[in-house]
Amino acid sequence: MRAPPYWIDYAPWRMKIHGLVTSKYFDLAIAGIIGLNVVTMAMEFYMMPDELTYILKMFNYFFTEVFILEAVLKVAALGGRRYFSSKWNQLDTFIVVLSVIGIILEKMESDLIPINPTIMRVMRVLRIARVLKLLKMAGGIRALLDTVIQALPQVGNLGLLFFLLFFIFAALGVELFGRLACDEKHPCEGLGEHANFFNFGMAFLTLFRVATGDNWNGIMKDTLREDCDERPDCFENCCVSKIVAPLFFVIFVLMAQFVLVNVVVAVLMKHLEESHKQAEDDLDIEAELEAELAAQEEILAKCEIEPLHAPLQLPVEPINRIPKVVSLPDNFIYTYFEHEITN
Repeated sequence: MRAPPYWIDYAPWRMKIHGLVTSKYFDLAIAGIIGLNVVTMAMEFYMMPDELTYILKMFNYFFTEVFILEAVLKVAALGGRRYFSSKWNQLDTFIVVLSVIGIILEKMESDLIPINPTIMRVMRVLRIARVLKLLKMAGGIRALLDTVIQALPQVGNLGLLFFLLFFIFAALGVELFGRLACDEKHPCEGLGEHANFFNFGMAFLTLFRVATGDNWNGIMKDTLREDCDERPDCFENCCVSKIVAPLFFVIFVLMAQFVLVNVVVAVLMKHLEESHKQAEDDLDIEAELEAELAAQEEILAKCEIEPLHAPLQLPVEPINRIPKVVSLPDNFIYTYFEHEITN
């Protein structure tokens, strides 16, 4: 049997609140409020006039009150345990608490005690988290986030593979291009103070820049210069063979940009497809269960409609006749039933 709904024992006033917070129009209204809040946050700029600062502050108070009212109504309709069992509702509560703390700190800064300006800037920045409330209402984005979370173990393994690739090529780059000079006598197009192979750390960062495609051909061109020393015992402005340098950068770019990145995308797409398939299977199972429940309810309803005093239809048994007896009249026939003989 299907369990009764959790709201079966609700009072009438609580049922009204439940119907309000579970309606799609309530979610649309909250989404509109969040969108308006995003617009007001985007209107802030440096050295705002006092009038605009006051208006935006009043808007912030209004939005905070709306979000508090939303949380209170949902707790009253769903109950505390059911409300906080959802991660998205926990995020909503966290955003409301941050908003209230920010308003309290602003009042304390202006009225009572001085507050560190850095803390106030952090609290103002954290108000951007209100945009995350929109994710709760976007089913597609939520499915994508769930897919990314499910794919994190495999993406983590690919991240280790990325690190191994960068580690190998950074050590190799220090050995090959670590003594390549970039100065007035030897100008460079890509290499410089913030992109070089002088040590392992800078080589790692330079390779990250190459992996993003930022002037990696200029860096490769610097390693192919003509005015350099190719001797094995070189100590300054040393370069390698004109064949080794292109192979180094071409292999790294192919591996980093075209292979591993596409593998990460393929892993995410695979998990996204599996999540869509699982969602469709869940919908099919729910539809089958609803159809079975509807059929059972229909059968029970028919059984209740049939009258209880209907006559019981018993099978008719054949009548066995015995032959006539000489001492009885000619027109006399004796009948008997099998249950009488058995008894």
